[in-house]
Amino acid sequence: MTLADVILFPCISICISTISEMVGFADTARNLPLIVKWYGKMLSDELLSHAVKEFSFETILDHSDTTAPFKAIERVQLPRDNLYSSNPERCKPRIRHKSPQALINCLRSAGIESELAPNPAEDQLPLPWGSYPEYVHPIGGGLPNKRVSRKCEQIENMVALVMQHAYPGCTIVDFCSGGGHVGIVLAYLLPSSKVIMIENKEESMLRARKRIERLGLNNVTFFQCNMNYFYGTFHIGVSLHACGVATDLVIQKCMKNNAVFVSCPCCYGSMNNTDNIRYPLSRVFQSSGICYEDYILLCHYADRTEQNTATCQQGVHCMALIDADRANWAREYHYNVSVTQMHPRGCSPKCHILIGKPA
Repeated sequence: MTLADVILFPCISICISTISEMVGFADTARNLPLIVKWYGKMLSDELLSHAVKEFSFETILDHSDTTAPFKAIERVQLPRDNLYSSNPERCKPRIRHKSPQALINCLRSAGIESELAPNPAEDQLPLPWGSYPEYVHPIGGGLPNKRVSRKCEQIENMVALVMQHAYPGCTIVDFCSGGGHVGIVLAYLLPSSKVIMIENKEESMLRARKRIERLGLNNVTFFQCNMNYFYGTFHIGVSLHACGVATDLVIQKCMKNNAVFVSCPCCYGSMNNTDNIRYPLSRVFQSSGICYEDYILLCHYADRTEQNTATCQQGVHCMALIDADRANWAREYHYNVSVTQMHPRGCSPKCHILIGKPA
């Protein structure tokens, strides 16, 4: 049970109790099986159950035997959406009919160009997946078969680059770790190092925990939280497809720790100012004449990277410009930074990797 569960419990209890009074508990349970299952799991907790009784709080189960006439639930058919961010069907830019050329020209006139260096770990790929235990492989984390090949390529790029900076006894933080695909491989290959996985989704973290337990690894620590709640010290930070501003929060967290970062950005179109991050990031970009609104438009252009489309190359160029801003930002904090691409290039539309090391 998490703090989020406790906060949601009374709200969901009121909502579902109201629905049950209208349509009956049986129909509620039939149409909302996962919510009712979660609710029952919450009530099975001894401390929570005691609190419910202490506050005389009515629960859904108090209405489960009622025989009053109920309304019928009308089921509405909704289109099934693919929730994977890499699916081109989900990419619906707000600027479909506009061109980024004016912004590109503005940056070029300020001496700003995209920068892509050769991948320094290309000769170490691919990893020998066949020699690893089952639960080190991403398929051991329940990944769909059709995504396994590309995911392996993405993981091995990140792992190979981190391995170039790792050393015995170092602490590595896998930010936005999801099901632990990157962190688990690192923990297996670097048994004398400590790996910390930070993820805010309980289900993803539970999958990672099960894999770690089955592998018998004892060098992994889990934190289920947003990364801004993590204040530990570490030597290397890694993130694979941290969404939007999360990539910049990872880089910022690494710079505050004087740590190496290996970060693969994603979801450029969701980048927006936060309390801690303000765009453009670097003084180079800030002095180029690009305002915040223009920068956000450039971020949306950078999401137009679906393969085999007319705007793909343009989107890739904009993506490289945004990552050049990130690189220049880190250089202002005395980092040596390079921006490279995953190998092979087709393993992900979002294939750039920023590698930063304190000077």
